[in-house]
Amino acid sequence: MKERIQNKAQEIFIAEGFARLNMDELARDLRISKKTIYEHFSSKKELFREVVVSVNQMKFERMKTVINKMTKDNKFSIIENLPKVWEMIKDISMIYTPVFTSDIEKYAYELQDDCRYQDSMLKEHLEKAFVLGKEQGFIKDSINDEIFGIILTSSIHSILAPGVLTNLPCTLDEALRILYETLHTGILTEKGRKDYRKLILSNNSNK
Repeated sequence: MKERIQNKAQEIFIAEGFARLNMDELARDLRISKKTIYEHFSSKKELFREVVVSVNQMKFERMKTVINKMTKDNKFSIIENLPKVWEMIKDISMIYTPVFTSDIEKYAYELQDDCRYQDSMLKEHLEKAFVLGKEQGFIKDSINDEIFGIILTSSIHSILAPGVLTNLPCTLDEALRILYETLHTGILTEKGRKDYRKLILSNNSNK
């Protein structure tokens, strides 16, 4: 029962925020009494903190699975595993919505250090993956690792912003797929890339 309550509350906290969760409505949705909820959680804040701890643990386990393979497997190919790395980033980003992240600061501030630590771990290992991609000849040496990481996370968070999310002209999965493809292959066709390179060379020669 505790897991059922927590899972349903997690959906609401992530999608709508702490303020939008009503304990009476939560009990009604689960077809249980409010008393049953309070047998497992003393308050809404405790329920929220339990959700944050659970989500952080899930995030850590997800990262560990991908990162261990990346750092311990000598035959790890970044290009073959890019979809798995991307899925990990996407899944984590879809959980840490702007409203959920903001609520952690307000209602579970004592857990922020755990969130920051895991964010720094994710950033560190993504940079390692990026360096590995360069060493394997799949990623351009001219691309700055840190700047790419900022572009990636900022782009995802922008799509997940409530005002953007509700007005997307496609599904969220499709929007994230387009972002993934654009970041990794660019928007230009082969012809566009050739003409662009010519333009850059021409501009450099005129300086």
